[in-house]
Amino acid sequence: MNKIYRISADLDHYMMCTLDDLDILEKMEDFVIDALGSPLPFDWVAPRTEFLPSDNGAEELPDITQWSTNDLIVSQAALDSLSPLLSPGLVEDYSLEGDAGSYRFINSVKRLGNSYVDHEHTAASYYDDGTLQDITALVLKQSLTSDAPTLFTLDIDGGVALYCNEDFYRAITQHELKGLVFTAIAQQ
Repeated sequence: MNKIYRISADLDHYMMCTLDDLDILEKMEDFVIDALGSPLPFDWVAPRTEFLPSDNGAEELPDITQWSTNDLIVSQAALDSLSPLLSPGLVEDYSLEGDAGSYRFINSVKRLGNSYVDHEHTAASYYDDGTLQDITALVLKQSLTSDAPTLFTLDIDGGVALYCNEDFYRAITQHELKGLVFTAIAQQ
């Protein structure tokens, strides 16, 4: 059976990568953060970055991490290991400046629409105001059960989280790439 995982940055053990908000706005006036997780409708210009100790003081650089919750910041060595899984049409690959100048910004462009999700069996947690917090159990319709994309976002959560299939998870563990946490949310 294939598992599907929600990806998040491991900020308990690795430094946090930040992109300079002012630099982004100066270089990309039409930048829209909500566009991440789908093909970018603006021209990317490499923004300045900085690695900061995490809230608990971790000072080790990750091989792979996130800036927002639906992208990846990937070292060149990690990218070389993962490149067979990160094909054009699945991700967009952009340059960065500063501390993460040797890393790449990876924007997943595959978004699964609501028609792919079995809403009856999918579960989520919600904030007190009723807005979606997390997908806790994802069930895809039969057409995608064994063929989920390597990386993808979902319409059901507004594209705010990044998900991966078992192949991506295995490649990360096989190459011992550090910096991400994987939460299994589906077994197809």
